[in-house]
Amino acid sequence: AIESAQKKVEQYHFDIRKQLLQYDSVMNQQRIAIYDERKRILFADDLIEHTWQIITDTLDEILESYYPEGQEADQKGAVLKIKAVFNGRVAECLTNVDDRSLLPEAREKMISLLRDEFEAKLEELGRETANTIFKMILLHVVDSHWKEHLLAMDELRRGIGLRALGQKDPLLEYQFESYNLFQQMLGSIREGVARLALKVSVAREGKTPLPQNRREIRDLALVGSASAAGSEGRTEPTQGPRRTQKVGRNDPCPCGSGKKYKYCCGRNG
Repeated sequence: AIESAQKKVEQYHFDIRKQLLQYDSVMNQQRIAIYDERKRILFADDLIEHTWQIITDTLDEILESYYPEGQEADQKGAVLKIKAVFNGRVAECLTNVDDRSLLPEAREKMISLLRDEFEAKLEELGRETANTIFKMILLHVVDSHWKEHLLAMDELRRGIGLRALGQKDPLLEYQFESYNLFQQMLGSIREGVARLALKVSVAREGKTPLPQNRREIRDLALVGSASAAGSEGRTEPTQGPRRTQKVGRNDPCPCGSGKKYKYCCGRNG
């Protein structure tokens, strides 16, 4: 009986380890995909066309989301989304576009406007500077959304075992949910890159940018107070009392009254 119980315990722990490895395998596949993307970004010589492709992909994903095939279009939602990601000029192209059949012409106008803005941004920054900035944007957006995704995956894994109460396989549910979360993360990455790539600017030399948040304002205040304290510590040397010639009691008063000093200003003395 003891040996039988021991075998059951060993089998139980084996099943747990097997299941953990299966969960880890799902996470590892996503990790490999993200790390491969980061390597491509880090070692790429030119990311300008890659950034432009992300912008067009983001636009297409938004249009596909708000103008689904065979369903009612959400024109107002699409306008608000385009305005938030890009700008109002691009969003105006969807005016009176209340059906999917009208999208191709509107999309061409939107692509044309975005291309003009993208080329203007390249001319403003310079291709070399723009390429460096786009690399920084891509790495920043990928890393920040990957961290958020890891937290979401941890939360999913903690509660996925409850799916068994609904007669569902927790592992299959985990694979399905994690795939959806991963796709959502990729969409958020593309949207973040598209949003920043067209709005980024560089502060030119000689122009001090205004503080944008409380921390910057606080830092400037600390620097200013430190400078003031330093200047207060360096006080100018004070001059000692000047020596004045002593006036005799019978001498004329220095005030110019014509009286003797003892009868004028020196009376109280």
